[in-house]
Amino acid sequence: MNEPQISFEHAKLKVEWSNELINNLKTAITQEINSAPKRASMKLQGEGEAYTLSVGNSEKGLPAEFFLLAGDIVSNLRASLDYCWMGLVRSAEGVNTSEKKTLPIADNRKGLVSMIDKAPIGGTLSKAKPLIIDTIKSHRDFAAGGNRPLIALNELCNWNKHNRLIIQTRRTILKNVQINENISIGSVQSDGDIKGAIAVGGPNRPNVSHEGDAAIEIILGAHELVENESLIPTLLNFSKVASETIEAFCETFR
Repeated sequence: MNEPQISFEHAKLKVEWSNELINNLKTAITQEINSAPKRASMKLQGEGEAYTLSVGNSEKGLPAEFFLLAGDIVSNLRASLDYCWMGLVRSAEGVNTSEKKTLPIADNRKGLVSMIDKAPIGGTLSKAKPLIIDTIKSHRDFAAGGNRPLIALNELCNWNKHNRLIIQTRRTILKNVQINENISIGSVQSDGDIKGAIAVGGPNRPNVSHEGDAAIEIILGAHELVENESLIPTLLNFSKVASETIEAFCETFR
């Protein structure tokens, strides 16, 4: 086996390892959620004027393991894409392969075209250009078809190089909430600590019911493209886009 296929196979291993880490993180999150008290209660507010449905869970912070595993996952998945690109660089004759190159990513299609035209990939350029520009679409102009999950992965990876990822403590969700006989709500959620979610007027304590136990999610914080998204599904989506990108390289250069 020669380049770039060697690098493509190494990229696949990166994704496989990332999937193992996602499973480890999912297990750790499940254990944490099962051990956290989940609460949904009615509290009297003011002078008997209203009750508040309070929703939430324990106030303890998330384990450091969550942040570290999530950071390792995004870094590994992003690196798998650079493995593919470096495979093209290594396969080009007369190119200094000691200079590390990363998968071209630009703000828009025009910028991506410019980057590809200057890329040190020798004779693979004719195939690589339509692959990157028209298939992978690794640019940030989403209105023009830019690859949103790939860009989100790239930006989270860049953040993780210098900062810990922002992960919200928890999101607690109640399904099919019924208050007395006249108020039906599909779902009520609270992000973070226990807090009031719905105020119900009147001096009499209302009857409140909901479907099953309160559900809890671990969500991403203030990261622009994935803010408030559930952590595990987002990481799985990143793994999917990485696998699709690697497969596109394999198909193009088989």
